Amino acid sequence: MKKYSILFLIAGLFALNSCVDADIDDALDYDDTYTNMEDADKHILGVYSKFMELAEQMVVLNELRGDLMTITNNSNTYLQEVDANVDDADNPYLQPTQYYAVINECNDCLDNFDKMLKRHDLTDDEYAERYSDIAALRTYVYLQAAVQFGKIPYITEPIVTVNDMEKAYATAPRYTIDELLPHLIATMESLPFMNPYEESPLVVNTVSTTASSTTVDGQLLSYYFIHKKLLLADLYLWNNDYRKAALLYKEFLDQDSKLAETNNYMRYKCTSSGTISTEGAYGNYYQAYFLRYNDANVNANFTSWPNMFVDQMTTRSAQYEWIWTITFPSGDEPAYPFVDLFASASEGGSYQLRPSSACVYNYNRQDLLRTNDAPYDPRGEGATFNEDNASGDTVCAKYLGLFDPSQSYVQEGRWWLYRAAMVQLRFAECMNRLGYPGFAWNFVTKGIAGTYGLTYPSGITLNGKTDEAGNPLPTSDPAYFRGNGQILDVLYPVTMGLAKDPQDSVLLYFDSRFYSSASSNPYDGYSVRGGWRENYGLRVGRQCMSYYQTLDADLAGNYSDLADCATLNDSIYLVEKLILDETSRELAHEGNRFPDLIRVARRMDAKGNDGMSGGAYLQALIDRKNQGRNNVLGNANYTSSDNWFLKWH
Repeated sequence: MKKYSILFLIAGLFALNSCVDADIDDALDYDDTYTNMEDADKHILGVYSKFMELAEQMVVLNELRGDLMTITNNSNTYLQEVDANVDDADNPYLQPTQYYAVINECNDCLDNFDKMLKRHDLTDDEYAERYSDIAALRTYVYLQAAVQFGKIPYITEPIVTVNDMEKAYATAPRYTIDELLPHLIATMESLPFMNPYEESPLVVNTVSTTASSTTVDGQLLSYYFIHKKLLLADLYLWNNDYRKAALLYKEFLDQDSKLAETNNYMRYKCTSSGTISTEGAYGNYYQAYFLRYNDANVNANFTSWPNMFVDQMTTRSAQYEWIWTITFPSGDEPAYPFVDLFASASEGGSYQLRPSSACVYNYNRQDLLRTNDAPYDPRGEGATFNEDNASGDTVCAKYLGLFDPSQSYVQEGRWWLYRAAMVQLRFAECMNRLGYPGFAWNFVTKGIAGTYGLTYPSGITLNGKTDEAGNPLPTSDPAYFRGNGQILDVLYPVTMGLAKDPQDSVLLYFDSRFYSSASSNPYDGYSVRGGWRENYGLRVGRQCMSYYQTLDADLAGNYSDLADCATLNDSIYLVEKLILDETSRELAHEGNRFPDLIRVARRMDAKGNDGMSGGAYLQALIDRKNQGRNNVLGNANYTSSDNWFLKWH
C-alpha cells in the first residue's frame, strides 16, 4: 500500500491532533468516501499526488523536445526517441495515458463535489474553493497535453470501467489546440472562485489560523496548488487575447504596490540592488551582485540567483519569487524522478539528460557583457548548470538544489511550475504583441525603474485643495491624481503620450518614483515611494548585464537589431524572439521551453511577414542544439508544423 506524503496533514488540519494517513487507492474510488469537507480535502490531495506522477513526463517532453536540453551517452532508447522526434507506441514518454489519468481523477472529484453540494455535505463557499481548484488543474493538464499531442479528446465525465474508457475515447470530441482553447477558457471564466485558497485547512492550520501555515514534511502546502488567474492569463495568451492576458498578469505583478512604502516593492517584482557590502548576505534579492566599491573587479562577483532553487519556501525571498512549486520529500511516493535523470554517476544519478551545447553557449557568449565588461551570464555555470568535478559532466542543476551527493540515498527536490520572472516575461510577450515592443523589451531588460526613472513629473504641487475625502489635490493635470493617497493616476500614460490606446493605460501604468526620505516629501499624506522603484529588469537589474537587442542572423528573420527595424511590425517580430531568447536564459530547464517555442512558432506561421516561418525558426534552434552531440536515431525535424505534435497512441 503506497503512502503519499502529500496526504499526511499536520496536527489540526481536520480539527484533529494527529496526521491523516490516506491511501490513494482507497481515496478515489467510491461515492461513500465523499461525505464531508475532510473527505473532499483528502481527495484533492490525492489528485495532486497523481499530478506529481506526471512531473517526469512533462519535464522530459517540454525540455528535451526543445533546444536547451539533450541526451547523454547514458540515455535510454525512449529518451533518444523523444530527442529525435521518433514515434514509438511503446515509449511511455510519448503516450497520453498519464495526462488522462490525472484528468480522470479530476473528473471524478468534480463529479462528486457536485453531489456533495446537492447533499449539503459542502457549503457553497467550501464547494467553490475546492471545485475551482480541481477544475483549474484539469484545465492545466489539458493545455499541456494539447501542446504535445496537437489534437486530443476532451472528456469531462469520470471513467470508471474499461468499457467506459473505450466508449469515452471513441465518442469524445477531439479538438486541436485552437478548438480546445475556447472550452478551457469558458471553464475558467465560469469558476465560482478564482483566488488562491483562503480559509481551507489545505493552506490554513485550523489550530493556529495562520495563513499558509499548513505544512507537509516541513513544506508549506499552499505552494502545491495551481494559481487560477495566471492559468487563465496563459490561456488568453495562447488564444492571442493579449490584452486580457496582460491585464491578469499585470494585476498579479502589481499586487502589494499600494501597501505601506516599506513593503510594497518586493513580492513578484524581481527587485534588485546591484551591489552588496558582504558576500553571501543577499537578504531578499535573487540576483548577481558586485561587491560594493569593487564594481570593476571581475573577480569580485557574487550571485544569489541560484538560491531560489535551494531556499525553503518558508523564507521571504522564496515567497517573493515562487508561485507554484511542488516538493517531493525523500522516501515517499511518488518518488522524485530528477536525481536519476540529471545527476552524474559520481553523484548517484544515471546522468541521462544534460544541458545542450546551445544552452551552454547562450550563457558563455563573449559578446554579451556584464556592466563591468565581464563576458558571461551569471545564470549559467553554477546556476543553471554545474560541472561535475569527478567526471567533467555538465549537469542540469536546477532540479538538484535539494540533493546532497554525500547522502545519495536521500533523493528529494522540487518540481518548478510558476515563478515571478516567468510571469514578467509573459506579460512582456503580451505587451509586445499589443504594439509596444520598446516598452516590452525595456521591461524585460532594464525594468520599470530603468525605463520610467525615479523622479515624479515636474509641476505636481499642492495648492490646498482637497477631494471629497479631504485629501489634497495637485495643482497640475488632475489625471496625475489617483485619489487614494498616491500621486500618479492610471491615466498617466495617456497624459504623457505613452499609451496609443486609452485602454492600454492601465497596462503601462507603473509607479517607480520616490522621494529619498520622508523629510523631503512635499506631499503629506501621499505615498511617494512607488512599488516598482527597485525593478531594474531581469537582465540589467538582476544580473548586472548590459542592455542587449540583437539576435544572430539565423534566428532573426528580417532584422537582427531592434534599431534597424523598418516598421512597428518588424520590431514586434524581433522583440518576440528577443524575449524568447531571454526566456531561454532565465527559465532554462524549468519545463516551459517547448510550449513557449510552439506558441510563438504557431503565431509566426499564422501572421507571416516575419522573414521566416515558425518551422524554420524552430529548426534553427534545434540545429544549434544538435551541435556537439550524436543521436544514433538522427536529429529532430521541425521544419513542418505536422512534425511538431506527437502521434496519439
